[in-house]
Amino acid sequence: MAEENFERIMQATKDDYELHILNNPLLGVLINGQMTRTHYIAYLRETYHLVRHTSKALALVGSHLPDERRDLRGWFFHQSVDEHNHDLFCIEDLKALGEDPDKILSVPMRDGAWGLVCQNYYMAAFGNRRS
Repeated sequence: MAEENFERIMQATKDDYELHILNNPLLGVLINGQMTRTHYIAYLRETYHLVRHTSKALALVGSHLPDERRDLRGWFFHQSVDEHNHDLFCIEDLKALGEDPDKILSVPMRDGAWGLVCQNYYMAAFGNRRS
């Protein structure tokens, strides 16, 4: 069943994957070895903002699942625990680069990370609801 779902999702998202991931200019920068320190610091900033919300959004999904979906609820809670504190990796990388994490991370997340965080919370709270 899981493999079947995975294949269905892969097929359904193939065009979006090619358009938004494979054709993303940043991927070209990475593949061609042109990523700079500035790129990496910006990546760490956006990733920090995104992943510090991930465990909370996953737990929120689990909290909304009914008793009939205890297995799935448990999976979301387990993932929430696994993701907890991953934002600290970004802080450690910034320190290793000699950067001040407080200064870098005080910059609000940009539109892409903001959109993902908002969408994650929205879907966690309201997505896949049955009337």
